[in-house]
Amino acid sequence: MPQQRFRRECAFVLLVLVAAVAGAEIEPGGAALYLDFEKDEPQLSLVQGVRRVQGRYGGALEFTNALQYAQVEFSRVLDGAEAVTVGGWFFPRRSGEQYFFFRGSPEVGPQGERFFRPADNWVNFVLGTDQHGFLLGTIHGNGSMPFPYVTVNEVAFDAWNQLAIMKDARGFQKFYLNGVLV
Repeated sequence: MPQQRFRRECAFVLLVLVAAVAGAEIEPGGAALYLDFEKDEPQLSLVQGVRRVQGRYGGALEFTNALQYAQVEFSRVLDGAEAVTVGGWFFPRRSGEQYFFFRGSPEVGPQGERFFRPADNWVNFVLGTDQHGFLLGTIHGNGSMPFPYVTVNEVAFDAWNQLAIMKDARGFQKFYLNGVLV
């Protein structure tokens, strides 16, 4: 039983995707998608054995292998959005390259470089870490560059991290790590 007491739940407690003014307080009513996992979310599909767990942190999704994921139908929700915020609470069990929350997925180039180009007719985004464990992400592209942004800020593993990326109406992107602009 001591193993269960120290078992680490991972993934996310709260996922937030907001089509609102960047920097505004995020509330469930103002979010295009807001999940807290305290209860079953009917629009959420858990794939390959992902499970909802409860702990002192509230509800979370637990992922135990790289092939597991959760998905939600999200078509046309961001049409016409001028600003978007993507974020949540995450508990990575390891350091290194991981994508916690995404719509579309990064491509790998012939020299191992990561590409994440904007989609032609829908808004894509990615929030995660690169191979060194540094915060990585972008919302609908990185200007004229085909790569996601990578900060020099390490995302701690075996710990809860609050991660967010915001893109304002002018196209500027900002990263937040544990409530601090980085």
